[in-house]
Amino acid sequence: MRTLKNNLFLLAFIGFATAMTGCSSLQGKVENDSYVAPAGIFSCPIPYSKLAHPVQVQDSVDEQKMYVTAGTVRFVSYIGTYRIDYMVAHKAPLEDELNRMLNIQLDWYQKIPSPNAYMLHQEFNDDQLFAVLVAPEGDLSALNGYGKHLDLCRTMLIFEHGYYIYAVSADANDSLEAKSNDKSPERLKSLRKQVDEFARTIKFSTATN
Repeated sequence: MRTLKNNLFLLAFIGFATAMTGCSSLQGKVENDSYVAPAGIFSCPIPYSKLAHPVQVQDSVDEQKMYVTAGTVRFVSYIGTYRIDYMVAHKAPLEDELNRMLNIQLDWYQKIPSPNAYMLHQEFNDDQLFAVLVAPEGDLSALNGYGKHLDLCRTMLIFEHGYYIYAVSADANDSLEAKSNDKSPERLKSLRKQVDEFARTIKFSTATN
């Protein structure tokens, strides 16, 4: 079981907190411990909500003429963060579209947590792209014994569903002793299982099929 990380900001939350961001007239909503995306594109149970841990829900959406073109939702707790990004698919080969989303993800992590973020592993199979991203000293919520931020490691599954390309990701479910650059078959299998289990909780609207 993953060692809990200290996050003073999140510990300030009491109970279940939600924060919806963005200027769009379309917004996601929380219903009975589940998140419903703008326009009902998809829904999923909120990770950790059943464990009585403080969870912050942050979402944003881009739209054109009341049509959702892209969006993000993050489920943040002091245990870790789960995230779903999505964007309208282009008329291009599937592998090109999945790699487009992967490059967008890498670009974001290089700008925000760490300019040295890189892809530790990526593989394309069964019309899905599985990737593991590492941002050295990019975990802004935790410090090691030397006062430096820990490495941020994200396990990610990218796929197409209906009109959208999705990137489902989570903080690696590692102990603090695990090495972020470990790409042993055992660890990659565990990380793939972790993100697969989260992805399977998502229910998609039949209108986007």
